Amino acid sequence: MLCNAKIVEALVSFVVMFTTKDARLTKKTLVLWRCTGYSRSSSTNLSPRKNMRILTLLSLSAFLLSCCGCGGGGGKVPDELRNLAPVSVTVKNGDQPMAGIQVILFAKSGGAFACNGVTGTDGTAQIQSSRSSYTGKGAPAGIYTVVLSEPIEVPEELISQESDQNLPPTAQAEKSRKLNEFLSRNQKMPSALTTGASPIELTVADKTGATLTVDITQYK
Repeated sequence: MLCNAKIVEALVSFVVMFTTKDARLTKKTLVLWRCTGYSRSSSTNLSPRKNMRILTLLSLSAFLLSCCGCGGGGGKVPDELRNLAPVSVTVKNGDQPMAGIQVILFAKSGGAFACNGVTGTDGTAQIQSSRSSYTGKGAPAGIYTVVLSEPIEVPEELISQESDQNLPPTAQAEKSRKLNEFLSRNQKMPSALTTGASPIELTVADKTGATLTVDITQYK
């Protein structure tokens, strides 16, 4: 099965906007979406390999959407979120705190709930857990894989456009080279920490919770 790129992009935009209510974050997400090359001409089907990665992303987005609902902390407390323990994750680049990093915890035992947070100016994210319309502070006891995501502002001229298909191959290659150069120069987060195969694990103890500090220089 192949996905139409324009439809996929619209779904990504909808999921991010619906879950965050943040138009600026939605724009940043689409910028990253386009710059990675997943968004192409609406008349072009994506390759099976890219299609699989897109479907994985959409599955994750749908999962977070179903877990987060509209947020706000209201609604009936789900049984698996009745006993939440405080969890904080600090992300640093050497001795410098990193702000705006999305921290996502994936329970190794599974569970239909989402645990995430965003780092502040001090580099620390206070984790919250969500399911349906309920959001609570902390996370259930268990072992988690920690995944980190870094937003990057990419110049408009480097973003993949529909008109790129009309460019000569040499011009397309040059644009791709400049994009890769920009990302390598500005992307600080090691790629190993941005997927479900992240080597970072966090054990959350019942009641006492957990505190974790991640120095990304240790994974470069």
